[in-house]
Amino acid sequence: TTTGEESEETEETPDTRTAMSVAIDDEGSSGKIYFNKVLVDAVDAYNPSEGVFTVPSDGVYLISLSGAAAEESTLHFRLKQDGMSAFQAAVPGADPEVPVTLRRDSVAHSGTDTMGRSAMVRYTEGTRLYVESLAAGFDSDGELQTSWSMFSITDTMRSDVFFFVTRHSSWEEVGERVLFDQDYLIPDGDIYNDEDDIFTCPLTGIYFFSFTTGVVGEQTVQLQLHVGDRIFEIRRTADNHNGIDTLSRSVLVNCEDGEEVYITLEEGSLYSDGDSNLLSFMGFLYQPAEVSPVAFAAYRVTMLTSDSEDYDIVNFYGDDVDDEYTEPNMGNAFDGTYFTCPQNGTYYVYIGAGAEDFERLNYNLRLNGGTLIDVFRGHSSHTGLDTLGRGIILYLSEGDTLHIELAYSTLYADSTLHATFFGFLIYSDQE
Repeated sequence: TTTGEESEETEETPDTRTAMSVAIDDEGSSGKIYFNKVLVDAVDAYNPSEGVFTVPSDGVYLISLSGAAAEESTLHFRLKQDGMSAFQAAVPGADPEVPVTLRRDSVAHSGTDTMGRSAMVRYTEGTRLYVESLAAGFDSDGELQTSWSMFSITDTMRSDVFFFVTRHSSWEEVGERVLFDQDYLIPDGDIYNDEDDIFTCPLTGIYFFSFTTGVVGEQTVQLQLHVGDRIFEIRRTADNHNGIDTLSRSVLVNCEDGEEVYITLEEGSLYSDGDSNLLSFMGFLYQPAEVSPVAFAAYRVTMLTSDSEDYDIVNFYGDDVDDEYTEPNMGNAFDGTYFTCPQNGTYYVYIGAGAEDFERLNYNLRLNGGTLIDVFRGHSSHTGLDTLGRGIILYLSEGDTLHIELAYSTLYADSTLHATFFGFLIYSDQE
């Protein structure tokens, strides 16, 4: 936990509250990605001409990476760093870098496909980071499908409750908890049991969790995150993909003191290796250091179909929704449809959805009525359900509104809460 002295120092030097968010609005090729849209750069740490983010302070960073695979094309992104950081050099046997990758080898899709994932890495000040495309190219447009966001948990949160574990090999034990063999970040004490890979919430509060897996071609998978008695699912029932793929999702939930959080494999098998780190599990306690918390999360359990080119507003509870599952809503800024920003600041926002078999998906985050980002599946050839999602960091002004709209597609939703919309304040501009 941050000490009082550390809190005073942070208050005197607010520019150490590091956040960065960049995107690209056009297709790209192999090599380093030069993101041309700077959405957030709190301390001018991203250099667009170099495509490089220079870490401004030591700490643990949450990373969200998204990309769009073009029609019948592979996608392979990797977050890279110049050389070995001082922290990694001091750990015997440590990897030169912690692999953070986003990968699709399948070329069965007949249209653009969006995917994303999150990770958590400890970096030292001065580390230079960039994203490289290892495939022939990628897609993106005005909805910014290809993006890269980071913020320092160390600088912005007053709690040191966080973890990030991965697995360097595949997992095939159906009906069992998934066990991870690479403990990159483990909290002190008995909060995380690294033998059984169970995280126990040490305090009642709001927690962010994210889990990712690789899936081999022609393989279905059902992977579940258990938070107490609630279940959040990644699912692929399509079997026509012909190569390795990445599936991921994140959630924001209330967790009671003592509740256990873990991952189980319910169907299929999970792919990972030491180079890609595709199988991972992470989380942290949301306790912003210098502001009153603002956080909301909603999960729709009722399916919705939009039959025209016109966009339909997605409600997460109300007259057209059979059930509601909304938690938390700290700050009371979310009304079931719209989040109205209560104060100027930097926010993390996540959108996720289930894509129905043989259906396109056009799931849009709107800022003040205009399209900002989307989760997009441009083809209808997949033979089963897929879970899609991505996170991004945004600067919002007081009174700005966010909501979700759906166009000419079907939003899959059920009790395992695929349809997702959540966000939280990282830090505020207001005193």
